[in-house]
Amino acid sequence: MVVREFDPAAKAFVKDGFQLAEAKSSLSYLAEDAVLCGTDLGPGSMTASGYPRIVKLWKRGEPLTDARMIYEGKHSDVGAQGVVFHDPAATVALVQRDVSFFFRRVSFHLTRRHHPAIAAAPRRRSEGRAGPESHFHPARGLDTARCRADRQRGR
Repeated sequence: MVVREFDPAAKAFVKDGFQLAEAKSSLSYLAEDAVLCGTDLGPGSMTASGYPRIVKLWKRGEPLTDARMIYEGKHSDVGAQGVVFHDPAATVALVQRDVSFFFRRVSFHLTRRHHPAIAAAPRRRSEGRAGPESHFHPARGLDTARCRADRQRGR
């Protein structure tokens, strides 16, 4: 998939906006001037499954090659991606490491020193067997998941 920044008000792609070449990629806005992204950066940057294993903090106007690496997963992982939650109270930036298609780990890897939009929150990790509908919102203390298998009593 090719990723290009689009301005819905102008109904046009943003000139010199964030853009990723065709690859399995992820991109989440941290702020108007910064994104968390993962894409094919060359040899060794993708997992055995063909997804990004490196998450970068990419600031507007800088070459992707100069973006700061904030997380590096394992070659054996399914993938890694930056995830950002925005609400009126806070912006929370996380890294999601998909260990397998059925197990993921979510943790903080960014703080205010990386970008002022990030909420002040303690470093914490959450992990579990969750489907793609899982949501983790540490600013509000919520951790919900829609699991892929029925829950068994006593487990």
